[in-house]
Amino acid sequence: MQKLANCQYWEPVGGGVNRHVRAFYADTISNGLYLAGTFKFANGEEVNGIAMWNGEEFEALGTGSDNCVNFSCPGFLSVMQYKDELYCSHLGFSIGGVQSHSIARWDGIQWDSVGGGVKNENGGGAIIWEQMVHDDELYIMGRFTYGGNVFSPAIIKWDGQAYLPMDFPYIEPLTNISPQILGAVIFQNELYVGGQFASGTNIQDHVDVAKFDGQNWQPVGGGIKGAVGDINDLFVYKDELYICGNFRKSGGNAGNGIMKLNGETWVDVGGSFDEETVVAHQMIEYHGDMYVFGTFNYVGGGVKASNVAKWNGEKWCGLPNEFDRRIERAIVLKDTIFIGGWFNFIDGDSIPYLAKWFGDYVDTCQTVTGTILGQKAVDYLTFSPNPFLDNFNLYLPESFTVATLTMYSSTAQPIHAQSIQAGWNMVRLASLPPGLYFYEVRDACLPGQEGKLLQSGKLVKVE
Repeated sequence: MQKLANCQYWEPVGGGVNRHVRAFYADTISNGLYLAGTFKFANGEEVNGIAMWNGEEFEALGTGSDNCVNFSCPGFLSVMQYKDELYCSHLGFSIGGVQSHSIARWDGIQWDSVGGGVKNENGGGAIIWEQMVHDDELYIMGRFTYGGNVFSPAIIKWDGQAYLPMDFPYIEPLTNISPQILGAVIFQNELYVGGQFASGTNIQDHVDVAKFDGQNWQPVGGGIKGAVGDINDLFVYKDELYICGNFRKSGGNAGNGIMKLNGETWVDVGGSFDEETVVAHQMIEYHGDMYVFGTFNYVGGGVKASNVAKWNGEKWCGLPNEFDRRIERAIVLKDTIFIGGWFNFIDGDSIPYLAKWFGDYVDTCQTVTGTILGQKAVDYLTFSPNPFLDNFNLYLPESFTVATLTMYSSTAQPIHAQSIQAGWNMVRLASLPPGLYFYEVRDACLPGQEGKLLQSGKLVKVE
């Protein structure tokens, strides 16, 4: 098994994959994680762009893409389950020997086409960035013109038998790229979509985010301002609609890379990202907080956040890890966060393209995160006495050379920290007032970082 740094909170998934991961789908019935992208191998076995992780090993879906070369495949872009079949969009010409035209479905045994596929105006391959199931219909979104023989640019529905048009009214933006939709969500019973599209040919005509009420399309919040304004994802968190992408304040928007809807207006989210070059790819919810993934370094006016940031509705925090390249996709399965993208190293450890989160940590805003009080990774740390008067003794077993003790107030503010050695250690807290305190003991780590949690719990100081 790969040896990771003491401070590492991410680990490989099985033997990993050899190239970019672009899409996930979590099957909560079978607890299987479907992953897709440009990789050809998973754990060294040929899977050709798509596989399922069953918790122990990767499983191939037939022969996968037919258009792979030495080490990579043309690329899968989205994965969604609909009517007990797995629908996958891709950039190749065929899957499992079936001519599929950008989208195919897997029934657990074999691949099949989807109503003649999705195509651009000249009949060539299309790009399908997103799929979503709503009201027993599959919404297919991206950059294309036809589904089968049905004209429906950028978005079309599939009911299991036929394609149905969506009459998307917008045109290509200033970039001279066909209009495209990259993300979608249902908010207050209406369909919201985001991407690159406009109502006209001038810069002020950029829309990039719109909603469909079942009858008509209309812009939302006045649209996105400036020549740079892609929307990559839309997400509902605490009954509010958030969008993320690579739009900028300098273009006239309320935030860099992320905003939320307040009535009919897009507003700032806690200061948003510090860099205008931010590209935020995806948002998910985990343990009541919203996590944002992409390419960025700081958020909320100086909070360090390397490609992962956490928002609790009031303030931003960052995780303690450093990623060398972007994170594009994230998903939660069995209370575990999985991430995929173009990264190769996490805190100097080689964990390329695919990883899962496994550790408790204290984030950069200094609130205790992911820790259940009383949790123990080892059962032989000893605190004596507890309750204590001014001092207590802490025993660290010989299997740990050095560790760090951190004490927190009842409001989770750090109030005392010290290094502890193997054996008995005296902890002097005479200056603290009586009351309830929380503690964490972690593996020793690099300065400024937190090691893996060994034990946490409560301590009581008495008069």
